[in-house]
Amino acid sequence: MSLQFRSEFSLLLCVALMGCGVAETTGEAAVSGLSVNAGPRLTSAILEPQDAYTDDLLRVSATATSEENGATPDIICSWTVNGEPAGTEACVLDGADWFDRGDEVEVEVSARNELGNSPMSLLSLASVSNTPPEPPSISFGPAAVQAGERDLQCAVQELFDVDGDPVEVDLIWEVDGRPFDGAMDGENAGDTVAAADLSLGNQWTCVASAHDGTDASAAASATREIQEPAPYDTELLNNGGFELGSLDGWTDDGLPCALVTADDHHQGPAEGDYYVWGGEVADDCRLSQTLDLVALGFPGGAVDAGVLSVDAGVWLASLYPEGVLDDQASVHVRYLSLNGELLGSVSTLVGGGESWLERGASGQLPIGTRFLEVELDARWYRGDRNDALADGATLQIRRLEPGEATITLQPMLQDYRTDAMTMLWESDGNSVPHSVSWGHSDDSLTRDRAPVHTIQIDDTHFVHEVSIEGLSAGEEIFYKVHSGSSESPVWSFRTAPEAGEPVRIAWAADNQNMPEVFRQHVQNMAGQAPDLFFAPGDVVEDGDILSDWSDYWFLPLEEDNFGQTTPVLFARGNHDLHHAYARAYSALPDDRDWYAFTYGAVYVVVLDSEMGTNWAAGSSSTQSVTDVGDAWGQQAAFLESALASEEAQAAAWRIVTFHQPPYTNSRHDNSQIGSSHVRDHWIDIIEAADVDLVISGHFHAYERGTENGTTYIVTGGGGGSLDDRIIDEWSLFEVIEQQWHYNIMDADSERLSWTTYDIDNAVLDEFVLTR
Repeated sequence: MSLQFRSEFSLLLCVALMGCGVAETTGEAAVSGLSVNAGPRLTSAILEPQDAYTDDLLRVSATATSEENGATPDIICSWTVNGEPAGTEACVLDGADWFDRGDEVEVEVSARNELGNSPMSLLSLASVSNTPPEPPSISFGPAAVQAGERDLQCAVQELFDVDGDPVEVDLIWEVDGRPFDGAMDGENAGDTVAAADLSLGNQWTCVASAHDGTDASAAASATREIQEPAPYDTELLNNGGFELGSLDGWTDDGLPCALVTADDHHQGPAEGDYYVWGGEVADDCRLSQTLDLVALGFPGGAVDAGVLSVDAGVWLASLYPEGVLDDQASVHVRYLSLNGELLGSVSTLVGGGESWLERGASGQLPIGTRFLEVELDARWYRGDRNDALADGATLQIRRLEPGEATITLQPMLQDYRTDAMTMLWESDGNSVPHSVSWGHSDDSLTRDRAPVHTIQIDDTHFVHEVSIEGLSAGEEIFYKVHSGSSESPVWSFRTAPEAGEPVRIAWAADNQNMPEVFRQHVQNMAGQAPDLFFAPGDVVEDGDILSDWSDYWFLPLEEDNFGQTTPVLFARGNHDLHHAYARAYSALPDDRDWYAFTYGAVYVVVLDSEMGTNWAAGSSSTQSVTDVGDAWGQQAAFLESALASEEAQAAAWRIVTFHQPPYTNSRHDNSQIGSSHVRDHWIDIIEAADVDLVISGHFHAYERGTENGTTYIVTGGGGGSLDDRIIDEWSLFEVIEQQWHYNIMDADSERLSWTTYDIDNAVLDEFVLTR
């Protein structure tokens, strides 16, 4: 760099005094004193750095004096880049804004005070030098390196060159400190070592540098030790088949199960000699064990790479035939993080009948999984013992085959709570993550960390359930669900209103096998904008046929996005029964078939009129099941307790709903006059508690009548073939309409109004109850 004074006046003075000269320097100027100029004097100027690169910060450090008054002068810098002004008087120039590689930079420096300017000095910078690329970032694929399983690839990421030059990567492999030259080409030359070259205990180091054609970056390196192969496709459960003759390896979680043989229990094992029975206790039975994935040889990096799946299986059975309400078992696999947080779960179908059935549960291990909790859950539903049976539980970890999933049934809302919402949807694969995102507007959705529970129906049908919690009463929420890259549209819902608030509920039952009728009802109900839709049973034709749950229930409720925006609840009907599919495609409260809840101004008790009978789908007769225990009495006790509760007493209106009505004057090729079981076990309790409405279905007509202060409604016009006979068995009925129909109920603290509409939205009946 050279320093020169550019002042004609200064030059003349130098000549006259014969004591002035121009000093050549590199980056610094020593300025001789001049007594003739009263203005400031520039005494030194330095430009740094002397070797500049793109994006460097150039800085001038200068000093000056003023002999006239001693005031410190200002330093002024005028920059040019390739001869063009840089437009600043500051003595700092940022390369990110002003110059690139190859540019020529000059700066004129002077001092200034109120008496004038000093002569200028010119500092020149040779052309800006090339900037080497940044060192590359290195990772390994796969993240967990295990002997002989997969090729090892040195993955180079985040290549960056500030000058914008094309960058190439140079790779060198070392094994146990020695050069290795047998690498294959992958994304970059020589970046892959074949699985056959990877031996247990070897230390493999990848050394990588980046080159822009002029300079190379500093080298970056990473090392991995080749580990033991993970125990893929290996049985991981301890005593999963119970063939130790004990329950060793399992924890009973305070709900003990019984270990039996064919000599102890009539069913006999599915395989081997021993199996699990719920036992002589009217309670749930649970066994569990927890697997530490890292301790078993599955490094966290492998799990978090999304390349592992769980594959569980079990044999399940019970005491009674398929479809009967009975105690049933299933297996749950829960994914837990390092600190025990539940990340999700996958479950088998329940057993479903008296014959041994093999059930499976498989799915991708979520990122962050470090433990698997495997639970055998034998759920007690009724009777004086637990009839659930299980045998031959298995679990393996498998390499996950890359796959996709499609949402095959859109989410259905099923909840009555003021602070939460549960939703179900179906996809055709479980080798992808599932989730829900939600927010308070359609453009502010945030992915929720709520765990998704999945039930595997078969290899192409998976039902997913998730609850959004921590909400407020009447709050509007926007949401969509995700299965891998497949996602639903954005919809919205409102949580239940506060207790005592006005509420609108739609009612329709027995849609069964006429989806075209039910679709029209759904359209009509959507136009009425209810807060909740309740179906008192027979939502499908045959609960044991998988397609019924999509064709006759989920898909019609997608009409006008009704089921995606309006919560839906139901009671079990004789066509739904208690089949395995009926449980998988519903999220009834507490996974029970009778429950109670407050919804605004009403208190609703839901009962199961099918728990003691085995109805053949489509048949007009029942087949009694012997030894059903005290199932009717069990519900009677629940009903009496629920109606006596503070919650029920605080409600403006009390409603009891179930499928088979106690009374009917409509029939279709049968001689029934209502359920004698209901009359014998529940009616006295209902009428003693001043219940306002009893709402049922089953008979395919609309009927309304009042008995002992309680209004009884039969609403079986959801789509099943209509009844065509009327008898005079019961005098209580005031209205009978044998038409397809639905109902809208509005209730507040003083008034309950009911309107029944036919399929064309014409009014069939209406009445009002007041306080």
